[in-house]
Amino acid sequence: MPRYTYECAACGSFDESRPMAAYSEPFACPHCGDLAPRAMAAARIGGGAARAPAGAAAPSRRHSAGCGCCSPRLSGAMRAEAVAAGAPRRGPAPTAGSFLTRE
Repeated sequence: MPRYTYECAACGSFDESRPMAAYSEPFACPHCGDLAPRAMAAARIGGGAARAPAGAAAPSRRHSAGCGCCSPRLSGAMRAEAVAAGAPRRGPAPTAGSFLTRE
């Protein structure tokens, strides 16, 4: 059922779920019991989804497949299995001169 806003002269506005067939009928105020007419809602211009307030957090989203920051951490046994299957191994960063030395 749609929700409609009603405006009580004594108590202010309140929302109620009503059948669409009863949209134009007044509704009893839940605080004082007086009949309140339905408030006229302003039409939205532009349609589409509403924008989030400026201070709202950005929606979270996942990075592409293989991104290390979003994928779950693997347990020791699962990590060993992944390395054996050819997955890249995570480990400590190489030392500064290690790639320059020849063995």
